[in-house]
Amino acid sequence: QDDWEQGVWLLANAWNDKNDDHNRRAVGLQWVGADLAHRRLTPQITVPDNAQPEQPLTVGIHVPEAGENTWVNVAVVDDGLYQLAAESFHDPLEAFYGKKQLNISLYDTFGNIIRQTNARLAALRSGAGGDESASERAALAALPDLDLILVANWSGPLKLDADGNLQYTVPLPHYNGRLRIMTAAWNADKTGASEQTATVKAPVVAELQSPRYLSQDDSGVFTLRLHNTTDKAQNLNIKLETEGLELAGEPIPESTLAPDQVATLRYPYRSNKAGDAHIKIAISGDYNETLERRIPVRAPTLPQVRNQYQRLDAGATHEYTDLADARLTLNSGIPYNAEPYQKQLADYPLGCSEQTTGKLWGLIGAATPDRDSIRQAENRLANLAAYDGSYSLWGYGNADTWLTAYVGEALIELQKHDQLLNPSQLSRLLKNLRENTDGSYNAERAHSDSYTYYTLAYAGEPVRGNLLRYHREAGDKLDRND
Repeated sequence: QDDWEQGVWLLANAWNDKNDDHNRRAVGLQWVGADLAHRRLTPQITVPDNAQPEQPLTVGIHVPEAGENTWVNVAVVDDGLYQLAAESFHDPLEAFYGKKQLNISLYDTFGNIIRQTNARLAALRSGAGGDESASERAALAALPDLDLILVANWSGPLKLDADGNLQYTVPLPHYNGRLRIMTAAWNADKTGASEQTATVKAPVVAELQSPRYLSQDDSGVFTLRLHNTTDKAQNLNIKLETEGLELAGEPIPESTLAPDQVATLRYPYRSNKAGDAHIKIAISGDYNETLERRIPVRAPTLPQVRNQYQRLDAGATHEYTDLADARLTLNSGIPYNAEPYQKQLADYPLGCSEQTTGKLWGLIGAATPDRDSIRQAENRLANLAAYDGSYSLWGYGNADTWLTAYVGEALIELQKHDQLLNPSQLSRLLKNLRENTDGSYNAERAHSDSYTYYTLAYAGEPVRGNLLRYHREAGDKLDRND
């Protein structure tokens, strides 16, 4: 059919004669794709043979028979990075016109009409468009941050000239390795893609290999690997400077590399103090380059946090020494600084009803409200609420009256700050608290009932009558714990 897409699925059903005692049925599915040659563009990529780091890389794109109004995208990516990640560059023709995932459902009664036998069941074979790399991508999520500059550049849509040509220039960082260059071209009738690799290398490739972090008094060896990639000898002067590291022996001041020679210089060290250690290597001579590395050095013990409250008399001076970090609060009243505790509450990582409410209290009391975090906490509490507005720890247990009152107090405080986004949530909660208080006293519920009356009163609910009855019945039975 002329109006069909560029490919069809063929579905075949087969069954044997009804008079056969071994009646069976089979279902077959086959993709039949069309010839897409008349829709294909073939971009051609040209890259320089001697690309060098920290220099512009110019990529030439030519699309034969491009025609008018033809566009391209160009991507330049570190090939090692590309190999680590899931494959993301595809042929656009296959993406638009290739085989697609097809779900099959059988709506008939053949399963009841055909007599079941002991014959072997047919194997289900499928998988078009299946994703077998999801677990691999999930494992990549835990990779550590790299102290490297990675190349990942995308051009966006660029229009070709009348001859189907384009020059695209990418500024390269300090990088030695292989780049993967990918391009996709399209116009109103055709599309296509191609890719190519390019090698970027300096005349002398210098690599400083050191640990990512150290502890105080650690010892080891960091290395400087030098590779002469030219066909001429390279005379190099090497100047090494370190801070926070003690080197064993004198560094090698110079080195001569024959053509294509690789030399590895080793520098034994010991970290002598906590903080940051620094390595700086300056290479001069036939080739010039400077390498620098910062290495965090951890102290042998965890940091000690001390809170001190002191009175400063008139004319007095206090000095504090040996501090890695400090916060000073001056107050003419009671020396109390709630900010650290509010931050600890706001940063709490867990999420049951009580923990989420505690986090919300920290966000409410912050000097600068984080409205996005407040909204997330309020939405979390809405999801944990029961249909009647009550709360359990994780939203699926028995209702806890004390916990419901605790959540209610936080939402009321949020409302008083004009930050409550869902008033109906608070209304259901207060209605639940009112329905669970009739003024009677029960010693087993005294703790939660007292908090419930407090929360209702704080919200301005009319509970005076029930509260007076509750106080009269309780008498001297209440204590400070209630």
